[in-house]
Amino acid sequence: MFAGKPFNAGKQRKPIRIEEFEVERKWWSKPDKRGRYSNRQESDKAWRVSIDQIKLGNNNLDLKNPHQSDEGPGDVDSLLSSLNISSELVSSLLTNRYLSSQ
Repeated sequence: MFAGKPFNAGKQRKPIRIEEFEVERKWWSKPDKRGRYSNRQESDKAWRVSIDQIKLGNNNLDLKNPHQSDEGPGDVDSLLSSLNISSELVSSLLTNRYLSSQ
């Protein structure tokens, strides 16, 4: 089983507190009498991964969550349009700043 811990990349302003891992600690649990972790359940944040999948990925454990769809960055035409608008805005701001400093 693989458990993914969602983090707010770039939004974390304070150090992570140990209490934030309570859900994972409960999920991890202790092995049963036969040494198995049989009471772990799959969820939207925990899923089974075979050793073959791990080997196929060159032992990279940065695995995609199969329960979440990947929307990707978006439509190329829309992205290019937004980039163009942003570029024009920056150019305009720089031109205005340069002209006002003259």
